[in-house]
Amino acid sequence: MTRYDYDDALRAVVKYGKQLYGPKFRIFEEDRAPIMKLMCWFLRDDAVAQVEDIDLDKGILLAGPVGCGKSAVMKILSCICQPAWTFTIKPSPEVAHEFAEQGYKAIDRYAVKAFCLNQHPRAICFDDLGGESNIPHYGMHYNALAEILSFRYNLFVDDKVITHITTNLNSTELEERYGPRLRSRMKQMFNLIAFHKTSRDKRRL
Repeated sequence: MTRYDYDDALRAVVKYGKQLYGPKFRIFEEDRAPIMKLMCWFLRDDAVAQVEDIDLDKGILLAGPVGCGKSAVMKILSCICQPAWTFTIKPSPEVAHEFAEQGYKAIDRYAVKAFCLNQHPRAICFDDLGGESNIPHYGMHYNALAEILSFRYNLFVDDKVITHITTNLNSTELEERYGPRLRSRMKQMFNLIAFHKTSRDKRRL
């Protein structure tokens, strides 16, 4: 049994979504299940988390087809959740460009310096993981996101730093792009929550 009213929570998501994205924003029936799992995490609902096999100490890897609404839902939840669980959303392609311009300083910003002034770890959602290119820095091609996630894995183990990800890639594609070692670490860092592969492209509606 849960102490939360998920229908009420879903209405709050829709209400804020309309404020951010306009009056046509709504939750489609095929997307209800993954969004309920996301709300379970952000509500810190132990009862439902146990049933849904959600580990509240891990972050979220939100997967799904292009345009299904992954980024929008994460932004909404970041805005309406408890302050302790808010996070910064950072597009992965933008991080890659930062590395091209600034080198390892860009990696440090999201890794070893990923703490607030009060020394609390800072949660970050890397949006559209896999959409970035291996942009060269001083002529050398480098997978900046792979390096950042490796650092953040260590911070997760040592300091319980939370990382979230949205991606269009499936598990096989993630392993091909980032390697089996990082893919294994991602299983330890994240709860996999996925929109159905037939979830419609909301940008075309």
